[in-house]
Parts: sequence; C-alpha cells; structure tokens
Amino acid sequence: MSPTTALFIELDELSNFLVALGYASTVVDSAYEIVEQLNALQNLASSQTEFLTQREEERVEIVTNLTK
Repeated sequence: MSPTTALFIELDELSNFLVALGYASTVVDSAYEIVEQLNALQNLASSQTEFLTQREEERVEIVTNLTK
C-alpha cells in the first residue's frame, strides 16, 4: 500500500470517527435537555403538591369552622 493510500484511509477513518463523535455529542446534548425538562417538571409537581396540600388544609379548616 502506498503512503498516499494509507494516508487517505487514515483520513477516511478519522472522518468517520468525527462524524460518529458528532452524533454522540448530539445525543448527549439531547439527553441533557431531556434531563433538564424532567427536573423542571419535578419541581413543578413538587410546587403543585405543596400548593394543593395547603389548599386542602385550608378547605378542611373552613369546613370545620362552618360545622361548629
């Protein structure tokens, strides 16, 4: 194999590796965005749970006061 052919093959393999690395980077970026969205949804669910718990406690207190 001539040095030129070997260099071309090396560059082709390097090019394929860089393409694969680019795809992997895109997958990692997408996964990171998904994790961020899931964290935001978890925070929202936690806030809503606290809010609804407080509302339920207030409702129970009002009903208790009305039945006295």
